[in-house]
Amino acid sequence: MNNQSKTYRLLKGSPLTYLLRVGGDGRLLTFDKVEDRERAIRHCPNEREVFIEKQSDYAVIEPIVFEKGILIVPNTKKQTIAFLKAHPNNGNIFEIIDTAKEAEQDMVYEDKVLELKNTVVTKLKEEDGRYEVEALVSVILNSVVLVADMSDSELKQASFKEINSNPYKYYEGEEVSLFTDEINRKYLALKALSQNVLKVSLDKKSISWTDSNAIAVNVPTGLDPRDYLASFLDTDEGMLLEEEIKKRLPSK
Repeated sequence: MNNQSKTYRLLKGSPLTYLLRVGGDGRLLTFDKVEDRERAIRHCPNEREVFIEKQSDYAVIEPIVFEKGILIVPNTKKQTIAFLKAHPNNGNIFEIIDTAKEAEQDMVYEDKVLELKNTVVTKLKEEDGRYEVEALVSVILNSVVLVADMSDSELKQASFKEINSNPYKYYEGEEVSLFTDEINRKYLALKALSQNVLKVSLDKKSISWTDSNAIAVNVPTGLDPRDYLASFLDTDEGMLLEEEIKKRLPSK
Protein backbone atom coordinates (compact mmCIF):
# COMPACT_ATOMS: atom_id res chain seq x y z
CA MET A 1 0.00 0.00 0.00
CA ASN A 2 1.23 3.52 -0.87
CA ASN A 3 2.40 5.20 2.35
CA GLN A 4 0.90 8.45 1.07
CA SER A 5 -2.63 7.04 0.88
CA LYS A 6 -5.03 4.43 2.17
CA THR A 7 -7.00 2.20 -0.17
CA TYR A 8 -10.45 0.78 0.53
CA ARG A 9 -12.51 -1.76 -1.40
CA LEU A 10 -16.12 -2.85 -1.55
CA LEU A 11 -16.81 -6.35 -0.25
CA LYS A 12 -19.90 -7.02 -2.33
CA GLY A 13 -19.22 -6.55 -6.02
CA SER A 14 -17.55 -3.73 -7.91
CA PRO A 15 -20.15 -1.39 -9.45
CA LEU A 16 -18.95 1.42 -11.70
CA THR A 17 -19.70 3.87 -8.89
CA TYR A 18 -20.94 3.33 -5.34
CA LEU A 19 -22.06 6.21 -3.13
CA LEU A 20 -21.37 5.50 0.54
CA ARG A 21 -23.74 6.87 3.17
CA VAL A 22 -22.11 9.95 4.70
CA GLY A 23 -24.67 10.83 7.38
CA GLY A 24 -26.37 13.75 5.69
CA ASP A 25 -29.70 12.81 7.25
CA GLY A 26 -28.22 12.77 10.74
CA ARG A 27 -29.14 9.13 11.24
CA LEU A 28 -25.86 7.36 10.49
CA LEU A 29 -25.02 5.85 13.87
CA THR A 30 -21.86 4.20 15.14
CA PHE A 31 -21.00 2.82 18.55
CA ASP A 32 -18.50 4.92 20.47
CA LYS A 33 -16.56 2.60 22.80
CA VAL A 34 -15.12 5.54 24.74
CA GLU A 35 -18.54 6.90 25.71
CA ASP A 36 -20.25 3.48 25.58
CA ARG A 37 -23.13 4.71 23.43
CA GLU A 38 -24.27 5.18 19.85
CA ARG A 39 -23.49 8.52 18.25
CA ALA A 40 -24.36 10.04 14.88
CA ILE A 41 -21.50 10.69 12.46
CA ARG A 42 -21.25 12.80 9.32
CA HIS A 43 -18.56 13.22 6.67
CA CYS A 44 -17.49 16.84 6.85
CA PRO A 45 -13.79 17.19 5.92
CA ASN A 46 -13.73 20.86 7.03
CA GLU A 47 -14.47 19.79 10.62
CA ARG A 48 -12.14 18.30 13.25
CA GLU A 49 -14.67 15.74 14.49
CA VAL A 50 -16.78 13.07 12.76
CA PHE A 51 -19.49 13.19 15.44
CA ILE A 52 -22.34 15.54 14.49
CA GLU A 53 -22.73 16.84 18.04
CA LYS A 54 -19.12 18.07 17.90
CA GLN A 55 -19.41 19.73 14.48
CA SER A 56 -20.02 23.43 13.91
CA ASP A 57 -22.78 25.23 12.04
CA TYR A 58 -20.33 25.63 9.16
CA ALA A 59 -19.93 21.90 8.55
CA VAL A 60 -19.91 21.00 4.86
CA ILE A 61 -21.00 17.48 3.92
CA GLU A 62 -19.04 15.82 1.13
CA PRO A 63 -19.86 12.57 -0.71
CA ILE A 64 -17.64 9.50 -0.68
CA VAL A 65 -17.64 7.61 -3.97
CA PHE A 66 -16.09 4.20 -4.67
CA GLU A 67 -15.13 3.82 -8.32
CA LYS A 68 -15.07 0.26 -9.68
CA GLY A 69 -15.12 -0.94 -6.08
CA ILE A 70 -12.08 1.07 -4.97
CA LEU A 71 -11.58 4.26 -2.94
CA ILE A 72 -8.16 5.88 -2.48
CA VAL A 73 -7.84 8.43 0.31
CA PRO A 74 -4.66 10.52 0.75
CA ASN A 75 -3.23 10.35 4.28
CA THR A 76 -3.64 14.13 4.46
CA LYS A 77 -7.43 13.67 4.61
CA LYS A 78 -7.44 12.73 8.28
CA GLN A 79 -11.14 13.44 8.80
CA THR A 80 -12.20 11.20 5.89
CA ILE A 81 -10.00 8.39 7.20
CA ALA A 82 -11.44 8.83 10.70
CA PHE A 83 -14.98 8.83 9.27
CA LEU A 84 -14.37 5.62 7.31
CA LYS A 85 -12.88 3.96 10.39
CA ALA A 86 -15.94 4.87 12.45
CA HIS A 87 -18.46 4.04 9.70
CA PRO A 88 -20.95 1.29 10.75
CA ASN A 89 -20.45 -0.44 7.39
CA ASN A 90 -16.69 -0.72 7.80
CA GLY A 91 -15.99 -4.45 7.53
CA ASN A 92 -19.46 -5.12 6.18
CA ILE A 93 -19.81 -3.18 2.93
CA PHE A 94 -16.21 -2.03 2.60
CA GLU A 95 -12.79 -2.62 4.15
CA ILE A 96 -9.32 -1.10 4.13
CA ILE A 97 -6.75 -3.00 2.08
CA ASP A 98 -3.80 -4.02 4.23
CA THR A 99 -1.30 -5.28 1.66
CA ALA A 100 1.32 -6.24 4.24
CA LYS A 101 -1.18 -8.34 6.17
CA GLU A 102 -2.54 -9.92 2.99
CA ALA A 103 0.98 -10.75 1.79
CA GLU A 104 1.66 -12.47 5.10
CA GLN A 105 -1.60 -14.42 4.85
CA ASP A 106 -0.71 -15.45 1.29
CA MET A 107 2.65 -16.77 2.45
CA VAL A 108 1.02 -18.78 5.24
CA TYR A 109 -1.48 -20.16 2.71
CA GLU A 110 1.26 -21.16 0.26
CA ASP A 111 3.34 -22.79 3.02
CA LYS A 112 0.38 -24.87 4.13
CA VAL A 113 -0.47 -25.91 0.57
CA LEU A 114 3.12 -26.99 -0.04
CA GLU A 115 3.29 -28.93 3.22
CA LEU A 116 0.06 -30.80 2.46
CA LYS A 117 1.11 -31.66 -1.09
CA ASN A 118 4.45 -32.95 0.14
CA THR A 119 2.58 -35.07 2.68
CA VAL A 120 0.55 -36.68 -0.12
CA VAL A 121 3.65 -37.33 -2.24
CA THR A 122 5.48 -38.86 0.73
CA LYS A 123 2.48 -41.01 1.63
CA LEU A 124 2.31 -42.48 -1.89
CA LYS A 125 5.92 -43.63 -1.51
CA GLU A 126 5.17 -45.58 1.66
CA GLU A 127 4.48 -49.30 1.51
CA ASP A 128 0.75 -49.08 2.25
CA GLY A 129 0.44 -45.38 1.53
CA ARG A 130 -1.55 -45.66 -1.66
CA TYR A 131 -4.49 -47.14 0.28
CA GLU A 132 -4.60 -44.07 2.52
CA VAL A 133 -4.42 -41.68 -0.45
CA GLU A 134 -7.21 -43.63 -2.15
CA ALA A 135 -9.25 -43.27 1.02
CA LEU A 136 -8.65 -39.51 1.09
CA VAL A 137 -9.55 -38.99 -2.57
CA SER A 138 -12.62 -41.23 -2.29
CA VAL A 139 -13.91 -39.08 0.57
CA ILE A 140 -13.10 -35.90 -1.36
CA LEU A 141 -14.98 -37.13 -4.46
CA ASN A 142 -17.58 -39.00 -2.38
CA SER A 143 -17.05 -42.03 -4.59
CA VAL A 144 -15.08 -45.26 -4.37
CA VAL A 145 -15.82 -46.18 -8.00
CA LEU A 146 -14.21 -43.06 -9.46
CA VAL A 147 -11.00 -43.68 -7.53
CA ALA A 148 -10.66 -47.43 -8.07
CA ASP A 149 -8.62 -47.24 -11.28
CA MET A 150 -6.80 -43.95 -10.70
CA SER A 151 -3.05 -43.81 -11.23
CA ASP A 152 -0.76 -42.23 -8.64
CA SER A 153 -0.65 -39.08 -10.78
CA GLU A 154 -4.44 -38.87 -10.89
CA LEU A 155 -4.65 -39.37 -7.13
CA LYS A 156 -2.18 -36.53 -6.63
CA GLN A 157 -4.06 -34.31 -9.06
CA ALA A 158 -7.38 -34.86 -7.26
CA SER A 159 -5.93 -34.35 -3.79
CA PHE A 160 -3.92 -31.29 -4.89
CA LYS A 161 -7.07 -29.69 -6.30
CA GLU A 162 -8.80 -30.14 -2.93
CA ILE A 163 -5.75 -28.84 -1.05
CA ASN A 164 -5.60 -25.72 -3.23
CA SER A 165 -9.25 -24.95 -2.55
CA ASN A 166 -8.92 -24.95 1.25
CA PRO A 167 -5.68 -26.09 2.89
CA TYR A 168 -6.85 -24.96 6.34
CA LYS A 169 -9.48 -27.70 6.29
CA TYR A 170 -6.72 -30.26 6.68
CA TYR A 171 -5.00 -28.81 9.71
CA GLU A 172 -5.62 -29.35 13.40
CA GLY A 173 -3.96 -26.30 14.84
CA GLU A 174 -0.50 -26.39 13.28
CA GLU A 175 -0.54 -30.14 12.63
CA VAL A 176 -1.31 -31.71 9.25
CA SER A 177 -4.58 -33.65 9.40
CA LEU A 178 -4.85 -35.32 5.99
CA PHE A 179 -4.77 -39.02 6.80
CA THR A 180 -6.94 -39.49 9.85
CA ASP A 181 -9.13 -42.12 11.46
CA GLU A 182 -12.13 -40.02 10.46
CA ILE A 183 -11.13 -40.18 6.78
CA ASN A 184 -10.65 -43.95 7.07
CA ARG A 185 -14.09 -44.40 8.66
CA LYS A 186 -15.73 -42.35 5.90
CA TYR A 187 -13.87 -44.42 3.31
CA LEU A 188 -15.00 -47.67 4.92
CA ALA A 189 -18.60 -46.44 4.94
CA LEU A 190 -18.37 -45.51 1.25
CA LYS A 191 -16.87 -48.90 0.38
CA ALA A 192 -19.47 -50.83 2.32
CA LEU A 193 -22.29 -49.04 0.51
CA SER A 194 -20.73 -48.96 -2.96
CA GLN A 195 -19.78 -52.66 -2.83
CA ASN A 196 -23.26 -53.67 -1.61
CA VAL A 197 -22.20 -54.94 1.76
CA LEU A 198 -24.66 -52.45 3.22
CA LYS A 199 -27.61 -50.64 1.68
CA VAL A 200 -29.64 -47.55 2.58
CA SER A 201 -33.41 -47.92 2.92
CA LEU A 202 -35.61 -45.99 0.50
CA ASP A 203 -36.77 -43.65 3.27
CA LYS A 204 -33.10 -43.17 4.34
CA LYS A 205 -34.00 -44.01 7.92
CA SER A 206 -31.91 -47.15 8.22
CA ILE A 207 -28.89 -48.99 6.83
CA SER A 208 -29.17 -52.76 6.44
CA TRP A 209 -27.00 -55.73 5.53
CA THR A 210 -27.61 -56.40 1.84
CA ASP A 211 -27.50 -60.20 2.12
CA SER A 212 -29.97 -60.54 5.00
CA ASN A 213 -31.88 -57.25 5.08
CA ALA A 214 -31.16 -57.09 8.81
CA ILE A 215 -30.85 -53.52 10.04
CA ALA A 216 -27.26 -52.62 10.92
CA VAL A 217 -27.99 -49.10 12.15
CA ASN A 218 -30.94 -46.70 12.33
CA VAL A 219 -30.36 -43.22 10.90
CA PRO A 220 -31.75 -40.19 12.78
CA THR A 221 -34.20 -38.12 10.78
CA GLY A 222 -32.61 -35.42 8.65
CA LEU A 223 -29.09 -36.85 8.63
CA ASP A 224 -27.27 -38.13 5.56
CA PRO A 225 -27.02 -41.94 5.92
CA ARG A 226 -23.41 -42.11 4.67
CA ASP A 227 -22.24 -39.35 6.98
CA TYR A 228 -24.08 -40.86 9.93
CA LEU A 229 -22.66 -44.31 9.24
CA ALA A 230 -19.12 -42.90 9.27
CA SER A 231 -19.72 -41.07 12.56
CA PHE A 232 -21.45 -44.13 14.07
CA LEU A 233 -18.34 -46.23 13.40
CA ASP A 234 -16.50 -44.02 15.90
CA THR A 235 -18.76 -45.15 18.76
CA ASP A 236 -18.29 -48.20 20.99
CA GLU A 237 -21.20 -49.94 19.30
CA GLY A 238 -19.91 -48.85 15.93
CA MET A 239 -16.54 -50.50 16.47
CA LEU A 240 -18.26 -53.90 16.34
CA LEU A 241 -20.04 -52.89 13.13
CA GLU A 242 -16.73 -51.73 11.67
CA GLU A 243 -15.10 -55.10 12.29
CA GLU A 244 -18.04 -56.93 10.71
CA ILE A 245 -17.91 -54.66 7.64
CA LYS A 246 -14.20 -55.39 7.19
CA LYS A 247 -14.92 -59.14 7.31
CA ARG A 248 -17.60 -58.89 4.65
CA LEU A 249 -15.86 -56.55 2.23
CA PRO A 250 -14.55 -58.42 -0.81
CA SER A 251 -10.77 -58.62 -0.91
CA LYS A 252 -8.95 -57.03 -3.80
